[in-house]
Amino acid sequence: MSADTVETTVRGPGRFKEYDSTLMEYSLSAGGFYIPGNEEWRKLRNAFLSGERLPFELSLDGAERYRGEVIVTSFPIDAAITEFVQVSMDLQGTGELVVLDGASGVQPFSSANIDMSAALRGLAGNQVSQHEAD
Repeated sequence: MSADTVETTVRGPGRFKEYDSTLMEYSLSAGGFYIPGNEEWRKLRNAFLSGERLPFELSLDGAERYRGEVIVTSFPIDAAITEFVQVSMDLQGTGELVVLDGASGVQPFSSANIDMSAALRGLAGNQVSQHEAD
């Protein structure tokens, strides 16, 4: 997650600038080894090819969850002859990111939405990182 800032410094005796947070954005990256038959990864690949926006819900620790909408911006596949097939992806958030806790009582997404946690479990040795978009 990242936020743009705007300078709000007012001339006076101070020597340090002041800033306020303005627009925010979020993005996700994930990668690991491909396991055949994972339906969530197939949905993500198809969304990348079509440019479709995908609603998602992601839980990394089982308690705090993130809900929003993403566009798949990168979906490289590395398939060396002597190694396992590696898949990774970059997702750019679009619109609001909602942070939910375990006590929120929010209803789960329908099956039409991407279950990012299931997609990530579909990779052996998966790695997930949240990073700032350029």
